[in-house]
Amino acid sequence: MKTAVLLPWIVLVLLVGMEIGAELCLEQYVKASDYKWVLGGVLLYLLVPFAFLYVLMNHDSLVVANTLWQVGNIIGLSVVGYFVLHEKLSATQWVGVGLATLAAVCMLVEP
Repeated sequence: MKTAVLLPWIVLVLLVGMEIGAELCLEQYVKASDYKWVLGGVLLYLLVPFAFLYVLMNHDSLVVANTLWQVGNIIGLSVVGYFVLHEKLSATQWVGVGLATLAAVCMLVEP
């Protein structure tokens, strides 16, 4: 795969990582009441639109790019919430994560 084709995918993964990082920072602020976590979360959220703009400028479809971004957040936050924050998800919620994953796979299939 060429670098020009691969780079938007890398940025999309970084975009999801930035948003998850921002949400983790804000969650940490709620627990610790230390304003450095708010600052970190806000700074990461400020970078999100620029990364998404890059993805949009270098991707064929807004719908596919946005769906993958949103599903990436659902999967990423579910996994981080479960393993890092020790939050419990019900079986129905895990089914929802699975359906979101299936939606992303369907969006990647070329017609």
